[in-house]
Amino acid sequence: TPCITGTIFPNAPCPGFTDPNWSGASLIVSSECDPDGVHFTIQNVGSADMTAPLDYVIIEDAVMFMQTPNDPPLGVGETKTIDLPANGSTWRIEVGQEPLHPGFSMPALALEGCESFGSMGFVNQFPPNDGDGFVDIECITISAAYDPNDKQGLPLGVGEDHLIRPGTDIEYTIRFQNTGNDTADLVVIRDTLDAWLDPLSIEPGAASHPYRFDYFGEGGQIKFIFENIMLLDSNLNEPASHGFVKFRAKHRTGIPMGTDIFNRAAIYFDYNPPIFTNTTQHRVDTFLNMVLDTWTPQQVGLELGIVPNPMTSATVVEVKGWEAGRPVSLELFDMMGRRVLRLEGNEPRFTLQRGELREGMYLIQVTSEGHSLGTGRLMVMGQ
Repeated sequence: TPCITGTIFPNAPCPGFTDPNWSGASLIVSSECDPDGVHFTIQNVGSADMTAPLDYVIIEDAVMFMQTPNDPPLGVGETKTIDLPANGSTWRIEVGQEPLHPGFSMPALALEGCESFGSMGFVNQFPPNDGDGFVDIECITISAAYDPNDKQGLPLGVGEDHLIRPGTDIEYTIRFQNTGNDTADLVVIRDTLDAWLDPLSIEPGAASHPYRFDYFGEGGQIKFIFENIMLLDSNLNEPASHGFVKFRAKHRTGIPMGTDIFNRAAIYFDYNPPIFTNTTQHRVDTFLNMVLDTWTPQQVGLELGIVPNPMTSATVVEVKGWEAGRPVSLELFDMMGRRVLRLEGNEPRFTLQRGELREGMYLIQVTSEGHSLGTGRLMVMGQ
């Protein structure tokens, strides 16, 4: 998923529009991949020291966990580096900006395919850091599209339900192609917005050709009209037969948690019947229950129970389906692969005490007489 960033200069905070109580601290993030691991660096590039603790989230693929939150504030020019394994996962960092910081910056960065491609398709599940009007970030997943007329809403959202946080804007891209046998003089795209999208928030965006935007009728009906587009057919010139248009929308305030937002578009080439795109889906919700794929069994019939997970002071780990009386060993590793705990017994049930464990994600390995029973994940949170 390559990303392109466009920035307009100057982009300093506008005089008179800065909160006088803002400290002047400003955070940015950068990343580096080498054989030793993935390295995220947070830096205070502002004109003053931070006044609030440093707070950030680390995400591996679709698994979210807090990595040492509430670190000491960064002084001017100071940095904080977070080291993670180069295991082919897609790693993402989200950093809390200094309170009252001007604009809409949310320092965030994703790094895909460090040392190997163990996972793909996760970069666009969260929004990029382009909330400010002077910057735009476009990340496009390279894939073998099977339909040239499609629709995509970014961020894609997390998991099968495409979860997005409340207040997240959705940027839709509608792509079209003239696969007929003659040049198209007119292309019209009609879109009836989901009832939970606010039609007054629509922001028409970039497109491949000049267009006219129209909001008409009841129920959030919008239209993009490409007049005199002269879109060549794919048989004559395949690259010149494509087009696209973007628009951004907000969901309505007060939307209930768990609400699904669906959307699709109809594409008209000249005066032919419409071609309908796929239907996009997003669900507005929180990610409090998002610890995905917590157990990877190595033997059929085994399940791992971790209650509670996340843990604060203690948790019970049980290998369900494993016969009592047989030796079993449980090892706990941090995200750099260092073993921090080992427990052994003849019962498939262990009680883990917090002890000196720091906040963050840990890997669990369960074995018996040298044979792996499976691996899991445990999140340790602040007390």
